[in-house]
Amino acid sequence: MEVRITLRHTTLSESLRARTEELLSKLKKYDARVSVVEVIFDKEKNSKKIEEILHIDRSDPIVATGEGLELAKL
Repeated sequence: MEVRITLRHTTLSESLRARTEELLSKLKKYDARVSVVEVIFDKEKNSKKIEEILHIDRSDPIVATGEGLELAKL
């Protein structure tokens, strides 16, 4: 499974990047058909957004989004 991380208008600490990859790699045990997980970190004015797109073989992608004032601190 491939994990793709995209940053828009923001930076990401190496520890948060590593933690993101570690957590998302666990998805493989729930469904072996997950081929790619895209994570997009975006900062717009005072809000920070995260979007995840799970690409599953022979199925439509699953999209999840979240928004808040700050990203998780590790």
